[in-house]
Amino acid sequence: MGGDFTTAGGIAANRVARWDGNDWSALGSGVNDYVSAIEVAGSDLYVGGEFTIAGGKVSAYLAKWSVPLLMFLSNSISVSNGTFQAVLTGPVSNSVVVDGSTTFNDWTPLATNTLPAGGWPLSFPTGNNTQQFYRARFAP
Repeated sequence: MGGDFTTAGGIAANRVARWDGNDWSALGSGVNDYVSAIEVAGSDLYVGGEFTIAGGKVSAYLAKWSVPLLMFLSNSISVSNGTFQAVLTGPVSNSVVVDGSTTFNDWTPLATNTLPAGGWPLSFPTGNNTQQFYRARFAP
């Protein structure tokens, strides 16, 4: 999220903030004036606006953050015999949480782990649910 604010969810955030599904956090030291445009390309976040400083460095009107990305490898995802299986990848040695939901509203933490090199193989029973959703987020 970008705009003209200095807090997000009660957390100090200078005009740029990230939502992880549960909490807001600042992106570094932010920028010194308002953000009017945001674009994501791959794992990079670009912001544009009236600022001249971004992350404590001179950056006139345009800045880029490399945002660590968590991703379920598409060729590893399967559901068979009531079990969801996938491999989660992302920045090695970061602590992550995998949540499950049947509604997109109520998320339940299912597992927490430090990401190993090569990804984290996951396996969860889907139970009797006709729909089951999974998400991954960085642990607080």
